[in-house]
Amino acid sequence: MKLLRAKPNLTLSQIEVLVLDKTIVSSEHRAIARVVGTMDSLWLGLGEFKSNLGNACLDSFAIQYRLLGASTSFELPFTQFYSATLRQGLEHSVEQGQLKCFYQPIVRSNQTVSNFGFELLVRFEDPAGYFLSAKQFFDLPVNTDTKNIVLHAAFVACLRGLAGFDPHQRAFVNTDPRLFTAGIINWESALDEICQAGFNRQNLVFEIIESAEQYDISDLKQFTSECHSHGIRVAVDDLGSQNRGLEVLNAVRPDFVKLEMELVRDCYKDPYRNMLVQGTIDTCRKLGAIVIVEGIEQQADHEWMLSTNAQLAQGYCYGRPTQRPTMNERVDAKKTAAHPPILRVPHLKSGFSATQQTMQNL
Repeated sequence: MKLLRAKPNLTLSQIEVLVLDKTIVSSEHRAIARVVGTMDSLWLGLGEFKSNLGNACLDSFAIQYRLLGASTSFELPFTQFYSATLRQGLEHSVEQGQLKCFYQPIVRSNQTVSNFGFELLVRFEDPAGYFLSAKQFFDLPVNTDTKNIVLHAAFVACLRGLAGFDPHQRAFVNTDPRLFTAGIINWESALDEICQAGFNRQNLVFEIIESAEQYDISDLKQFTSECHSHGIRVAVDDLGSQNRGLEVLNAVRPDFVKLEMELVRDCYKDPYRNMLVQGTIDTCRKLGAIVIVEGIEQQADHEWMLSTNAQLAQGYCYGRPTQRPTMNERVDAKKTAAHPPILRVPHLKSGFSATQQTMQNL
């Protein structure tokens, strides 16, 4: 039996966990790993085990657990128990202020791919040393109170991540407006964090996260108005992924619009979707919004992006999230010959005056 070690926390009860392989007929040989720790540290050892499994189906594994030294044990599906301990561990990291801020570049959509700014992202470190995104955390069954605590901590971590940031670069911070309208975050404390970081609010953009379809429209309007009154610009994230995308767009009337990456990825292969995306970009520009195309991961995606009217782009092609604000070297245009031809759709020729004026002010 392999012994996996979890970081102990002696202030809480120690729990013994056996990982059971349900495909093994003999009950005596089902236990294939053992972990001892507390509920906020067990995820370290279980995560190591899960990591070693690779693509193996977790449904064939179960957890048998008991208080260390106790005779009574209990059994749960592996995924259910792991999710509970992972959630406990992440909540503990939030309480200890152990969230890490990462930066992903946003670039100007031109041949030189000059840097425009960075999106600030929060990551949680998992048992194997990898980092989980906030989205991966919220895929776990967490209640509203836990979600709000994590959202608050993530938001504050991003604001503190502005310290030492180039004041001439734009900084995009994911924000849930309900934290403000519900009084979980107040503007005075948020502005104080920005001030302490020494960052210019004129270069700060609050991204309304993709769950905007759950928001009250009046709350969105209030949040946008307050942002602008403090000199902070507003972006709508993942336009195209929401059932109420147009309603949210009309309510917020954002300075920036980020197109959903699943809508954009490999767009050059699909003439219908390509025309749909091109039309969306042109409409947003007519409304005075600056368009950021997300999900640019391959050279062919980059070449397609250059054929659109989008002003900005983001994706692994230009840089993955890192703990320092950096970006990849200039995209090599010589590699484009190996990729399929780019679909070119006629662009609208007029109506861009508002956007052109906005870009001049950036």
